[in-house]
Order: sequence, then structure tokens, then C-alpha cells
Amino acid sequence: MTQNKQILLQELESQLATGDITVAEIQKLISNSSTTEPENHTRSKYFTINTILYLLGTLIVAIGVIFFVAQLWSDIGSIGRIVSTLGFGLLFAGLGAYLLPEPSSRTLGAAFHFLGGLLMPSGIFVTLYELNVDITEPTYITVVFATLAAIYGYLSYLNRHGLLQFLAIINATVVVYALVSTLNLDSVFRFYDIYTYLTIFIGASYLLLATTFKDTWSLYLIAFLNGAGSLAVLGAGFIEIETYLGELLYPILLIVGIKLAIHLHSKVILFFTTGFVLAYITYITNEYFADSLGWPISLILLGLLFLAAGYFSLKINRQYITKN
Repeated sequence: MTQNKQILLQELESQLATGDITVAEIQKLISNSSTTEPENHTRSKYFTINTILYLLGTLIVAIGVIFFVAQLWSDIGSIGRIVSTLGFGLLFAGLGAYLLPEPSSRTLGAAFHFLGGLLMPSGIFVTLYELNVDITEPTYITVVFATLAAIYGYLSYLNRHGLLQFLAIINATVVVYALVSTLNLDSVFRFYDIYTYLTIFIGASYLLLATTFKDTWSLYLIAFLNGAGSLAVLGAGFIEIETYLGELLYPILLIVGIKLAIHLHSKVILFFTTGFVLAYITYITNEYFADSLGWPISLILLGLLFLAAGYFSLKINRQYITKN
């Protein structure tokens, strides 16, 4: 970078000497660049404030609709309950679909889509309930969320917006859990284990999706997928730590989490991995050292281990993640 700068300065000096470039032209160029910078900053700041207002407005509307419907729920009858849930959901989703393709109203369209995404599932189940359909049946849950996942997947393909893709992923995740119940896999395996291992599988799928989204229009979903994926894998794995095999295998999972955080330069994976390292240290200390060493000595050992884990986490963050 320094060598290129020297070459540019020498070229500029030679151009000034020959008269091809004047001092006035250079001053004008500097003046123009200094005036455009605050303008861009103001525009960026306005966009940020605009986005925050949309998000706050969406949240307030959602809370208002929920409280409004809750207050009148027993008085509005079946038709009113369907209209206030599914009807509002379709209305917000329609407004989102209308506004999202326009660049000037893209953020507002996403906000309406978010409201629709919240109300549509509940509206569909309210409608089924009012039609005397057993909404606790896993088959209906699978079909409803599979349909919503397909719709949002198609809309995200058309509009290339991360919120729609997020809604597609969430609905697809519910489908996977509901499908296990529909196929009665929990009766084949032990109920506790099948959903634990399923959560690990889904978390690993999120992490895989995050790597495939790199350098694509879905780039800003990567942080969510990395965070949710690492939390699912490490959290579900920690549930199995009470078994002897779990105690032996969980440190390998933590090492993989650290290596993945370094490889992907992900602070969120490092954050969750460090948290579960501390949880694992606490569990092992209480399990094997509290009685033999005494509670005060165990606390001292635990504190030292926490300090060591914090130090190495900070070192990894500075040397391998933030640096890159």
C-alpha cells in the first residue's frame, strides 16, 4: 500500500511540474470529496433511523393486535376470531408482497411480511379449530407449516429478501419436528433422545446453511444461522452430558466449535462455545471435585478455570477472528 502511494505521489508531482494538473484542480477535488462524505453519512443515518422506526412500529402493531384480539376473543364469535387472526395475517402478508418489490418501500414491506408471518400460522390453526378439526394432530401441523415454508421459500426466491428466507427456515424447522411426531419415531426411539439428536441435526444443518450463504444475497442471515446452529448443537449435546459417553464426547464437540469459530471467523460461535466450555467445567468440577477437595477449593479451581477459559477465548477472538 505504501509503495503504491509513493508511485501515485510521484506521478502527481510530475503532472504538476508539466502543468497537466493544476493546484486549483486538486483543491477542487479535495473540496468535493469532503462535502460528499457528510451527505452519505446523513443518508446512512437517516436509513438507520428509518429502519428502527419501522421495526418499532411493527412491534407496537403486533402487540396491539394481540391485546385487541385477546380482549374481544370470547365475544366476537367464530367468524370474528378467524378474521382477526387469519384475516389480519393475509392482509399484512398481502401488503408486504405489494410493498416489498419496490426499493423505496422495501423495509416497510418486510415489516408487513413479518406481521403476516406471525399471524398466519395462528390464524390457520384458529380456522381449523373453529371447523372442529383436531389441531393437536401432528399431520395437520406438518401440512400447515410445510405449506408456509414452501410459500416463503418461493417468495424469498422471487424477492431475494432475508426476512422471507428466515421465515421459510423457521417454518421448515417446525416441519421437521412435526414430521418426527407424525411418523411416531418417538415410539421407536426413547422420546428424550430422538428430539435431542434431532436438535443437534438441525443445528448442524443451520451451520451448513451459513457456509453455503457466504458471498450470496443471504449474507446477513449467516450470523443468525451460526448462532442458532451452535446453540442447538452445543445445548442439545450438553443435555446428554449426564451419561458417561456424553462426558467423554462433549469436549470433542467443544473443540470442533472452537475450530469452526476460527475457520468461519464467527464471534457468535465463539461466544456460545465459550459459554458451554464454562458450563462443562462447572459440571465436571461439581461432579468429581466438590466432595474430594471441599467446596472452597472447588470454587477456587473453578474460578481459575474460568479465568483461563476467558483468556484463551479473548486470545482466539483477537488473533483469529477480529484480525481477519
